[in-house]
Amino acid sequence: MRKKRKGQFNFCQCSCTGRIGIHSRNWFYCVHFSRLFKGLQAVDIRSYVFILLYLTGPVNGVLAIIPNLVQVKVSWNRVNKLLKDLLKDLSEVSDKEEYADQKQEKTQQVNLTLKDAKYEYHLENGEKFKIGPINYEFNSGEIIFITGGNGSEKSTLAKVITGLYRSQSLSH
Repeated sequence: MRKKRKGQFNFCQCSCTGRIGIHSRNWFYCVHFSRLFKGLQAVDIRSYVFILLYLTGPVNGVLAIIPNLVQVKVSWNRVNKLLKDLLKDLSEVSDKEEYADQKQEKTQQVNLTLKDAKYEYHLENGEKFKIGPINYEFNSGEIIFITGGNGSEKSTLAKVITGLYRSQSLSH
């Protein structure tokens, strides 16, 4: 984290120094071009400076992207290293059937059955909310969607199922 802050600080310093340089150059053109080039009129100098100022916006925008690109590169390298390590671990398993057997041993069928699951709570204003009774059997490998509108107690149900909230009458 310290390296990242130091890098961001250095980038800010360079960015500010660059902007000061751009404005100094424009000031120099405004002041000294009329002396250096006697035939150059003030309107031409203003046009030139205006064009330079107009171009600094996109240039600064491109320069501002550089820290993000560096972060993308670092993240990309980390993802590639992770993939390389995972492939190395997989290649260390000599026999694919042995790997499949190991995987099959590790996976275990789990079933969760809710029987008359209920949960109830009270708000400070005296309102009472409750869910249930719910009867359902969850099996390993199933994908279950809990849908409903705002305030329909989807999160409460998920917390009861995962055990974060204790049901008043749950057997599983």
